[in-house]
Amino acid sequence: MVGSPEKALAFFLAAGLSKPGGPAHAHVTAHANAAHAAAAAANDRPRPTAVDGVRDGAQLPPHLATMASELTRGEAQLVDVREAYEAAAGQLVLATLVPLSELRTGRAPRSLDPTRTTYLHCAAGVRVQPAAALMRSMGFARVEPLREGFAALAELGFELSTARAHGTADAVVL
Repeated sequence: MVGSPEKALAFFLAAGLSKPGGPAHAHVTAHANAAHAAAAAANDRPRPTAVDGVRDGAQLPPHLATMASELTRGEAQLVDVREAYEAAAGQLVLATLVPLSELRTGRAPRSLDPTRTTYLHCAAGVRVQPAAALMRSMGFARVEPLREGFAALAELGFELSTARAHGTADAVVL
């Protein structure tokens, strides 16, 4: 076994078994491209996660697995920008409720740290865009609006609370 596709190609060329553009070159190049594609696909697959606030064994897409790890380590914060009446039916354990209507007042939420990465979610991934713009204007430098809404995040394995009002919650695992 020669090793990497690049080493194999170098071997064939050095041994005079192929010329650039010849059959061996084309074969090894195709093999290298397939290996790179397989590696990229593996990075896009859901990964099992084991963090607080996420159901054990949940298979999260890479960007959400990263977010969950950052939240658990205290490096990030998750903000629910739905209105209070929507959150009354349930909220993610890891999220802090700051309704879009409150953000529109122009006052930065004192319960949040503007130096940490701030992930935003709403019901369907729509209100996070104007909320992100408002938070950036308030000095939050790293704001990440999620395309997944509340129901999708809950379905993926993020734990829910039945009552969450700025810091109090009773966890409910779906």
